[in-house]
Amino acid sequence: MKKLFYFCTALMLFVLGACTNDNGELDEPANSAPTIELDIESFVVNKNGTESAKVVKITATNTDWEYTMPPADKEWCKVTRPNGNNTMLRITATPNTDNNQRSTNITITSTEDSEVRKTVKVTQMGAADGLPHCLCIYFQQ
Repeated sequence: MKKLFYFCTALMLFVLGACTNDNGELDEPANSAPTIELDIESFVVNKNGTESAKVVKITATNTDWEYTMPPADKEWCKVTRPNGNNTMLRITATPNTDNNQRSTNITITSTEDSEVRKTVKVTQMGAADGLPHCLCIYFQQ
């Protein structure tokens, strides 16, 4: 019975040792699918724009990523990836002088698999948003 116990223990140690890398950490499967997760998927900016950047935190597993947005929206919505940072995007908006709100979609796509993507929707209020619609009557004496 002791021999069986020692044999099983040795076999378990061998199997566990074969699953670790040179640093003693468990090896991850080689074929893990890439994933992208965002901490924010949409936000609203006031009509005056942003004084400081809105930061979207990105968690990418088994992939690098890139972002795209409609070229026309780059005029008012500025997106940067600080120093090639792989964990965030910084988003700012210029003031909106138009009466209507505007919005854009920023798409974050895996460089390993273009089907893996997430979208951040940025909406900015228009100049007329937030103003009450009223009829003002002035009386003169």
